[in-house]
Formats: sequence, structure tokens, C-alpha cells
Amino acid sequence: MTAKRIVTVTLNPALDMTGAMGELKPGAVNLIQRSNLNPGGKGVNVAKVLAELGAEVSVTGFLGDDNQDPFAHLFEQKGIEDRFVRVHGASRINVKLVEETGRVTDLNFPGVEVSEQNIAALEETLLSLAENHDLFVIAGSLPGGLSPARLATGSPCSAKKVRKSFSTAAMQHSKQVLKLVLHW
Repeated sequence: MTAKRIVTVTLNPALDMTGAMGELKPGAVNLIQRSNLNPGGKGVNVAKVLAELGAEVSVTGFLGDDNQDPFAHLFEQKGIEDRFVRVHGASRINVKLVEETGRVTDLNFPGVEVSEQNIAALEETLLSLAENHDLFVIAGSLPGGLSPARLATGSPCSAKKVRKSFSTAAMQHSKQVLKLVLHW
């Protein structure tokens, strides 16, 4: 049996910064004891795991050109085909503050704002990827400029198996999104 080729679609990837600390004291200077910064976003995280399991994976979505290097390095290191549409600006940064008690505080910053031109470029990329990939995983939140309603409209394409995992706002239109991707 031929291995399945998989595409993960991450429309709003993030650099995930995690800091370990004692106790968070709002309004005061807080010292971080350990930290790390990793490329992420739900679809990027799925791609990493699939690649580590030996799958042939391609990634796409919108990636800010101001801070793309950590993503490009990860994709090269893991053997993941990078088909992200580069857009003006920086991909979002999510900060997780982990206290020694285990309590976690998330600070999620906004990401890039995508244009109709960016959306059209992504549609072309998806059409191209649909020619030689078997499964699409669409996961995560939406960037500025791409509403759930806009995501649910698009160009027809051949049917593919789709797995989806959206943020709450995007889930409101998930049936239309699934219908779109199945017809895309």
C-alpha cells in the first residue's frame, strides 16, 4: 500500500513562547526561570508529529515574512514540504506563563492580516496540493481578514478526505467549511 501524502493547513500559525516561573504577580516585574520559543499552531504541531511518525507531510496556510525563519528551519529539519503563503508582517506570538503550582496564563497576540490577494494565493496552493496529496488537516484559528463566512466560500476542487479542528469562532461555520473543502 502506498503511504498517504498529508497536508496540514494552518491559517494563523504562532511562535509559542513558554516561560516557567514561581508565582505570577500581576502589576509587578516577574522573573522567568526557564523559557523556550517554538514554531507552532495546531496544524504545524500536527505536521511535526506526523513527520516524526514517518508520514510525508506538506504544510500551508499564511506565514508572516517578518518571523518566518524558525518555521522554515523546523520544516527543513523535519523534512516537511513548506508551501506556506508568505504575507506581510509577523506571525503571531503566543506566550504561556507556567507557574510552579501548574497554573498557566496564556497571552495570545494577534497575527497577520490577510488580503484577498493572499487568500487567492492560498486557494491556488491548495489546488496544486490537491493534485498529489490524499488527506488535508485544517486546524487552528483564523487570521485577521479571513472570516469563517469567507472561509466557507471558494473555488471548486476535487474531493479529499478532511480532518478539521478549529477554534470556537471558526467552528460556528464548520459545516460550510467542510463542505467547501470537500468540493474544493
